[in-house]
Amino acid sequence: MTGLPEVSWQRYWRARDGNTIAAESAVLLDIGLVDQAGLIPTQRVASNRCTVLLAPPGAGKSYELRVLTGSWQGDARRISLGGAGGPERLLSRIDEALCDLDTPGAMLALDSVDETSLRVAELIEFIDDVAARLPEAARLVLVCRSAAWLGSVEDVLRRHFDRSVGVFVLQPLTDADVLLYARAAGVDAAAFRTAVRASRIPGLAGSPHTLSLLVEEYRAAGDPGRALPGSQRDLFARSCRRLVSEPAGRHDPRRPADVENLLITARHLATLSLFSGRHLFTLSDVAGADHLTAADCGVEGYAAVLGTALFDTAGEDRLAFSHQTVVEFLAAEHLAGTGHSVELLRRLMHGRGGRLAPQIQAVAAWLVVMAPDRFISLLDTDPVAFIRSGVELTEPGYREALVDRLIDLAQAHELLRIHELDVAALGHPGLARRLRAVLTDPASTQDACALAIRIARHTSLVELNDVLIATALNDHRMTATRSAAGSASLALVPATPDSPLLALVNPSLDLDDPDDQLLGVGLRAHLNAGTRVPAVLRLLREPNNRDLFGTYRVVLLKDLPEKFANDEISTEEVRDSLAWAAATQPTVDDHRGLWGITEELHDAILAAGLRHLLDDQVREAVADLLVMRLDNHRPVPRSRRIRMPVPPDKTRQNLIDALRDRGLERPDLFRLVRAGILVPDDVPLSAAVLAAEPDDEPNDEPESLTEDELRGHLTQALRQKAGEAFPMFCYWARFTPGAADDDPRSSLRVVTLPGWALAEHDDVLASARDHLAVASDDGQAYSTAQALVLLSEDGDRPTLPDSQWRSLARTMMGVIAPSSDDPALAPSLQWIYGRARRELLDATSARMRESPDFAQFPLRRLAPVLTEKDVAWLRWIITDPVHHDETAAVACDRLVNLAPATAIDLLPRIGPDRERCLAVALLRHAGPAGWPAVRDLMVGNDELIRQIIGNIAGHGEAIARPLDAEQTVELWMLTDRLFPRGGDPDVQGAHLVSNRESVAILRDRMLPGLAERGTPEAVAALERIAAERPDEPLYKRIATLAQAALARTDWHPLQPREIVEILASEEVLALTTDEPADRTGFQLFSADVRGISAGLVFCALIAAGLWGRDGFEVATWIIAGALTVGGVTGWLGDGSLPKPQSHGWRRVRRHGTFFLGSVLVSVLLVAFVQRGEGRREPATRPTPAPPSASASTAVKATPGVVQPGAAGSGPSVSFSGAGPPPGR
Repeated sequence: MTGLPEVSWQRYWRARDGNTIAAESAVLLDIGLVDQAGLIPTQRVASNRCTVLLAPPGAGKSYELRVLTGSWQGDARRISLGGAGGPERLLSRIDEALCDLDTPGAMLALDSVDETSLRVAELIEFIDDVAARLPEAARLVLVCRSAAWLGSVEDVLRRHFDRSVGVFVLQPLTDADVLLYARAAGVDAAAFRTAVRASRIPGLAGSPHTLSLLVEEYRAAGDPGRALPGSQRDLFARSCRRLVSEPAGRHDPRRPADVENLLITARHLATLSLFSGRHLFTLSDVAGADHLTAADCGVEGYAAVLGTALFDTAGEDRLAFSHQTVVEFLAAEHLAGTGHSVELLRRLMHGRGGRLAPQIQAVAAWLVVMAPDRFISLLDTDPVAFIRSGVELTEPGYREALVDRLIDLAQAHELLRIHELDVAALGHPGLARRLRAVLTDPASTQDACALAIRIARHTSLVELNDVLIATALNDHRMTATRSAAGSASLALVPATPDSPLLALVNPSLDLDDPDDQLLGVGLRAHLNAGTRVPAVLRLLREPNNRDLFGTYRVVLLKDLPEKFANDEISTEEVRDSLAWAAATQPTVDDHRGLWGITEELHDAILAAGLRHLLDDQVREAVADLLVMRLDNHRPVPRSRRIRMPVPPDKTRQNLIDALRDRGLERPDLFRLVRAGILVPDDVPLSAAVLAAEPDDEPNDEPESLTEDELRGHLTQALRQKAGEAFPMFCYWARFTPGAADDDPRSSLRVVTLPGWALAEHDDVLASARDHLAVASDDGQAYSTAQALVLLSEDGDRPTLPDSQWRSLARTMMGVIAPSSDDPALAPSLQWIYGRARRELLDATSARMRESPDFAQFPLRRLAPVLTEKDVAWLRWIITDPVHHDETAAVACDRLVNLAPATAIDLLPRIGPDRERCLAVALLRHAGPAGWPAVRDLMVGNDELIRQIIGNIAGHGEAIARPLDAEQTVELWMLTDRLFPRGGDPDVQGAHLVSNRESVAILRDRMLPGLAERGTPEAVAALERIAAERPDEPLYKRIATLAQAALARTDWHPLQPREIVEILASEEVLALTTDEPADRTGFQLFSADVRGISAGLVFCALIAAGLWGRDGFEVATWIIAGALTVGGVTGWLGDGSLPKPQSHGWRRVRRHGTFFLGSVLVSVLLVAFVQRGEGRREPATRPTPAPPSASASTAVKATPGVVQPGAAGSGPSVSFSGAGPPPGR
């Protein structure tokens, strides 16, 4: 939004799959323990080759991405995928960006992945292409809404980047961030915070977007006493009205006058934008797949509303709504206000799976808020969608319905990621009774209990404290459930000295507590109950799981250190705590025990001792502790986050005396000066002391080259003769100006070397061509490879004689350290393959014979350029027993890629020595076609199955992606049977991953990977497994995951005209609910009647021109008849016809069709009548009737029948048809 302040706050990210609990991370962040909380600042979050950043709507994802790219040391390009067109246009933009990112450390950032107009299959293919095109030294960052992130896209990323993929979740704003933003906006920060807390929506201040709306509303009010909006809906409604009443430029004095109509137009545009997936608008008339035009929208005020503050510029001649959450709110207002039924909206929002797609979940939630009587059924369809949408339900009755539905899903193990659900706004009068019933029911599942505990904690249900304590002590509940219940109880009500939770620290109970979660709850209970701190310290023990950041770790890092920072702690407690710290102080070789997780606690105890140095016993204990640390070479302080207090002069001198009594020398005292415990005047420095400091070692680093010096070396190198110039240039190009590096690393890609930017590129290319003309395989293999790679990247294929190409074939198959299969070699090898194929194969065979143990490396280098002509050569490598299994595996991979049918045919005849290699290659590359042959081979041979699964395990779940759903299930069932969970290794901490652990990872990720495909076949297969194993909730959860994935994949954006047609098809049903049976078919609108009437009038003019007065009279009778029928119909009906609400070309086309149709039908009818008159015309004109036979004496008669006469001069008759009366 325009006009909002730029705030330099520091935001943090948490690893999605890390061991840190989200709630605990927030607590530790508030007290500044960022590292312990497992949080990473935005500037350092992209440490992996590929980074995925997730956050809920309005959390500030895009802003933080701009912070990341702006602070990145290398080149960085940010591209938004929101409504950016089809895959071809997006890839062209990516290629343009990559041209500027061909440097080490460059970054490509893709923003708004959730707002792309690509369908799921297109998005997966697009990300696959982007990852394949990314330079080796570049990094990729993707930003997406948490609820819309696709596991199938993540699978693609992991296939390209393996383990170098990091997925992070953005932490909410802290209270300090809110104050900082308010001050930057120019409002009284304290008063604003008070107003927010007084409102009923304080949670909205945790999101930058809604925080900005709150600040703007507060600032616009001008009266500090005026209350902020009382609901989320009220906030968005006020903000949208305010924004649409402001011009896009805040300094523009013009103000829109017709705010109501502009809001109507904005709602219409939002609806089209959301359901079409096009987030951009243009004022031009040029249509496009990535934007909407005035013709697409077909609504008045299009240009006017684009000029308001609701829209921001989004590139040349492009505008977009200020935020996606605004689009969702306005679209919901439009749909709720038009009277459409829920059945219509299901056509817009639901997929084949029957669930709401994440792209439009927020719209559905807003509809329930705005018109609950019509849309409450959406809650029952997909209740999780409303929790994840971030939209607040205000009515207690609907909250109750939502809670009941969520509990039903949890009882059935169909509620996923319970710990991520935002349930703070689900409070209602009967909530405590409902949750108590869940927690006291022995039949309640672990998921249902976890949900009930989370809701109770986040809605502050103090009356449930008794049942929470009972759950925490219930041996029949899972440890995770007990820990969550105990933590919730302590969060709601502080423990008392007689609290039952104190017993959780008793080791004699032999609790099932593998991760120390219950121990952490018990320790917290003791601290809350007022137990002396030294007594709590004596309850600490070595953790069972050092990798988990749970309640026990939080006690060690937060709760206990805070006790020692409190001035209320007594000197006696400090003295006893120092004794405990000395007893648990590790030796030089001690790396277990509590050390490694209690650094902050030991530092906090030492700091407390320094504040109580007046006590002699404390002073002696502090001196002992300091000497122990220095003797064991432990830092003082251990944690950089702890600032040691400087004691007063007298007590500090007493401490120095005590240290000297223990034999401490000046260098050690100086280390305490550095730690901030002593001051420099306490330890006079001498030259000898300074010389002894390890930080003051002589600088023996090599001198660096200046830029001018390096440019001179490069220029001089290029002047050397052919064969020497290019290698000499590559040598000097390795050095970086100003960097002291006597052994810089080289690269096959010369363009990535530092010296490339300092040289004349044409001269370097010329020297590369000259070098290839004379290059030999005599010690020049690496520089020859560099020259070929450089020319291939420039597209400059050298002109060489065949003899030189043959020589290059031998050279390129030589030893090219440090890389054997660098992808950069492939284009140049393709050149050589085209000119010297036989020599290239012979050189490879020779290298393989020379070094059989390393034969796989030259083959791996050559494999990408081999073609179908080389199938026989590959078969020879596979079947020849002289080649090792690693070499045969490379040949199998390439054979399957080139000729899968040949590989499948070869498998049963290859023999037991090679069948495993070929089977693995078929599984990796042949997809569904290769599975039947591999499965038949494995039937009845468990040992072979173990070998094959053990070989494919290193490739992770990617091995199952090419298989169809049934084949994946078959592979999983084999793996689960031969490698059951009971045999998985129990590992913790940093360790080497064994093959058995890799198999376990493959087994456990195979079914979730299948679920993320989002196909009906995957859903059916996983539901079958869940039904076959009803006692294992895991499979029910995975089936639910598949259903959620199906909702994402089978919904796709519509064309604008499709949206208009769907909405128009329903509007009459909404307006004529009294007579549904009479209005279910074709419906005529009032504008259609006007089109028909205009057509009849136009027909009269045509008839007059073609047939004169007779034709005009017939046409007039047709008009009169039509108007009579229409009048009678209106009198018998409701007297009016509905007015259409559709706009644009479709409306014009409809009315034009009625106009032209009426003209055509009327003209044909007149022509038919005139034709009949022409056939019946007599030879002589009849004699006119006498004056006495006037109209006044005429009587009506049945056609062709003479009626009895009345009194008068003679009978008068009436005839039907156009014929003349009979003669007398």
